[in-house]
Amino acid sequence: MCRFKRIVFLVGLLTVSLMVVSGGIFGQAPMAVVLATAQDMDNLDPHVTTMNSNMRLIYLIYDGLCQFGSDPSTVDPMLATSWEASDDGLSWIFQLRNDAYFEDGTHFDSAVAKFSFERLLGVGGGPSSPYQVIEEILAPEPYTLKFILKEPFGPFIWTMCSVFCRIVPPSVMEHEEDGDWGQAWLADHSLGSGPFQLKSWEKGQRVVLAAKKDYWGGAPKLDQVIVRIIMEPATRKMELLAGTIDIAEDILIEDLDELIAAEGVEVFKAPSFHINYLYFDTQNPPFDDARVRKAVAYALDYDALIDGIMKGWAVPHEGPVPIGMWGRDDRLDGLYTRRLPLARQLLAEAGYPDGFTTTFTLAPIANWAQIATLVQSYLADVGITVKIEQYSWPTYIAMALGHEVELGIIGITPDYPDPDMFAWMLYHSTSELNLSNYQSEEIDRILDGARALSEQDERDELYKEFHWLQHELVLVVYLYQDLFRQPMRTWVKGYYYNPNMQPLIPFQDMWVER
Repeated sequence: MCRFKRIVFLVGLLTVSLMVVSGGIFGQAPMAVVLATAQDMDNLDPHVTTMNSNMRLIYLIYDGLCQFGSDPSTVDPMLATSWEASDDGLSWIFQLRNDAYFEDGTHFDSAVAKFSFERLLGVGGGPSSPYQVIEEILAPEPYTLKFILKEPFGPFIWTMCSVFCRIVPPSVMEHEEDGDWGQAWLADHSLGSGPFQLKSWEKGQRVVLAAKKDYWGGAPKLDQVIVRIIMEPATRKMELLAGTIDIAEDILIEDLDELIAAEGVEVFKAPSFHINYLYFDTQNPPFDDARVRKAVAYALDYDALIDGIMKGWAVPHEGPVPIGMWGRDDRLDGLYTRRLPLARQLLAEAGYPDGFTTTFTLAPIANWAQIATLVQSYLADVGITVKIEQYSWPTYIAMALGHEVELGIIGITPDYPDPDMFAWMLYHSTSELNLSNYQSEEIDRILDGARALSEQDERDELYKEFHWLQHELVLVVYLYQDLFRQPMRTWVKGYYYNPNMQPLIPFQDMWVER
C-alpha cells in the first residue's frame, strides 16, 4: 500500500472510530428534532406550572388517563382504556391499562392514579382549578379508578386530556421537603411514564429529552427532542433556513413569506383557538374604573393592527370564547372600534381629562413588541402615556400571575376544548389565570352555573350572558384570534396539528427524513 493510500485509510478508520464513540454503533447519530423558541422553561412539575413552554415538555414526559389525538373532536385513550359516566354526571369510572411503568420502575395502577390526583389537589396550584369539582377518588380494583364529583361538570372528560392532570407516581414523595409534595425536586427532574424523559437541562440555553425505548405505547422514532432557547427572532429564522434547527417558533409575521418561498422549508397553516388580549390591573387606579378600560378599547385601531402587524395571519375577535367554539355570541364582534372622541369623554368622566401614565409589560414573544409600540401610539392620541418594559418569559409570567402588571398582553390556547377554559379559567375570582384580578360574585355565579350543567344548550346561554357582561366591564381588550403558523424543515415528518393541543407538538409521533 502506498503511503498516500495508507494515510487515507488511517484517517478513514479514525473517522469511523470517532463516529462510533460519539454517534453510536456504525456512526448512526441520534435521530433528533431541534425546536427553537423564545419561551424559556422553568418548571416541569405538571401539577404546578401553567406555562405553555413547560407544558410542551410535560406532555412528552408524563401520560394522562386520556389524550388529544389528530382529531380535535374526539378524546383518545391513554393510561385509561375506557370510561363511562353515570346518568346524573356525578360518577365517572375509568378502566386502566396494566402495562405502563414510570422511569423509576413504578408500575401504574389505580392506586398510583389515585395518589396523583390527590397530589394535584394537595398542591393546589393553578392546574388544579378544573379538578376542584372532585369530591372523592376511589381505587376499588387494581385497574379501576372512580371519581365522585360534587356536582355535574360538563367538560370533565375533556379536562382528562389536559397536561394538568398527568400522572405522577407516589415515589415522588421520597423527595418531599417540608410538605411540598416533592415540588422542589420535580421542578427540574422527570418521573413520568411517557415516551420521553429528561436527559439534560442547561437553564436558559437548552433542554434535551431522550426517548424511552421500552415505552408501553411503543418506542418513539426520534431518539431525542432538543429545545433551544434563542431570544432573537432573526436568529431563529436564519438557523431554520440554514438547517441547524428543524422547527422555529415565534417567527415574525413579516418573515413568513421568505420562509414559505425558501427551499426545504414549509409553514404549516391552520385555524386556531389562540386568542390574544390586553389585560389590566383592575384592583388599582386607573384601571379599576371600567370607563378607563373602555377608553382603551375605543382608542385602538384593530383592523390596522391586524393588517399592519399580523399581515392577514389573524382575524378580528371579541369575547371570551374563540371563533369556531360553541358558547360565543358573534353579535359582539366589531362593537369596539377606534372612536377617539368617545375614548376622551370616558377618560374625562373617570377623572383623567389629561390622561395618565402607565407601564405596558411584555415578554420577547413573536410580535408583542410591535403590538406594544402600536398600542403606545394609539393611547397617546387620547392622552395616555405608555412606558414599555420587557422581561424574560418566566419573569413576565411570574409578574402576571402575581398581579404585578398594570397593562399587559397575553395569548391563550385551550387546555381543553370547552368554553369553560376561556371563561371560568380566565375570569373566575378563584382562578390563578384571572390576570386582571377582577372579583365579582355575579361572574362567579354565571361561570359556576355553566360548569354545573350537563346540557350544552343551557351552558351555551350562560356563556353568552357572560360574553355581554365581559363586554360591558372590559376586563380585557381582545385584539385578534390567530391563524396557526408553524415553520419547519420539510424533512420533519409525522407532524399534525390539533387546535385543542396548541402549542403541544406531537414529537412522539414524528421522525426525520433528511
